[in-house]
Formats: sequence, C-alpha cells, structure tokens
Amino acid sequence: AHVVLVLLAVYPLLSALLGMDVWSDERKTGRVELLLTAPVRERDLVLGKFLGVWAMSSGAVMLAHLLSSAVLRLYAPTLLEGVSVFSFLPGVFALMLQGALWSAVAVAASACFRNAAASACATIAVLVAVPRALWCALMAWAPQGRPSFGEMPLDAHAFDLAAGAVSTAVLVTYAVLTVSALLFASKTIAALRCESRGASGLRFSTRFAL
Repeated sequence: AHVVLVLLAVYPLLSALLGMDVWSDERKTGRVELLLTAPVRERDLVLGKFLGVWAMSSGAVMLAHLLSSAVLRLYAPTLLEGVSVFSFLPGVFALMLQGALWSAVAVAASACFRNAAASACATIAVLVAVPRALWCALMAWAPQGRPSFGEMPLDAHAFDLAAGAVSTAVLVTYAVLTVSALLFASKTIAALRCESRGASGLRFSTRFAL
C-alpha cells in the first residue's frame, strides 16, 4: 500500500504531461477541423485519446512498480519475504482506478486550450494543487477535525483500496467523475464542430449540456 502512495504522487503529473497536447496541439494547428470532418462521433474520438493516455500512463507507472520491486528483491530480499505477485493486485487496481480519472481530466483540459502548457497547468491545478490546497486550508481552519476527517481523501482512497478495503461509494464516485470528464471533453469538441457549421441551435444546446 505504501508503494502505491509513492506512485500516486507521480501519476497525476504523468497524466497531465501525456494528455496535455492530445487536443490542444490539434486545435493550435487547425487539424481538429479536418478531424471533425470525418464521420466519427466526438465521443469516439475523445474515448480513443483517453484510452491512449490511460494506457501510456498506466504502463509507465506499472513499469516503475515492477522495477522498484525487482530492485528490492535483488538488494533487500528480506523486505519482500512472503510477498507474492498477487498481493500487489489491489494496489494495481487502485492506481488504475484513479489513473482513469487523471487521464480523463487531462483529455478534458486539453480540449479546452490551444496551448499544451496551459492544458498541463490546468490539469495539475485540478488534480493536485486545488484539492490539496483546500484540504490544507480545511486542516488549518479546523485542526481538531483531523481525527474525524481522516487523511487526504485521494490518498486515503488509494491506501484503502490497496489494503483491500473496497468501498462501493468510492468506486461509483470515481466512475461518475471519469465519465463526467469524458462527457465534458466530448461536448467541448462537439462545440467546435457546431461552430464550423454555423449551427447556432446546436451550439446553444451543447453549451447548455456543458
């Protein structure tokens, strides 16, 4: 579980860097207009980019996990005595679950900006800076509430899942947030298609959906 927490600190940053230009670069160069002329739904385009970012970030994190485990087995075998490969599966599941949300937010942010750096900064702000700043402010405002509040929710969720304490509410929350981020990205790209067609009614309905 502690290994998962270490990798969890890197995962949002990695997702932001991998997803920062999946849409922003296409918007900046104008390729998005050519892409939207294809008979493909916006949600399929967004889903494809999301799966690419999620697969690349998850692969990098899993590789780091395997390398760290290999180094420990080689130089400190006593630390992993009695630990099987299957014992890491809950931690892998926790990383994949949160990684899906990180990747979805990165794709949604990229759909909103023409500049890749601005997209990465927005993603890091949404995933890292704002949640932790609010949590630190809450702890500073009510330090006596720490025993009832517990640890930072994002860290606590990953630790609990890695330890085998699965909560249905947490799983549903991450699923809803991930789908919401993908829907936001899809509707943002749909708005670009509506602008190219000059359809004011479709633009209004899309903005209302957003």
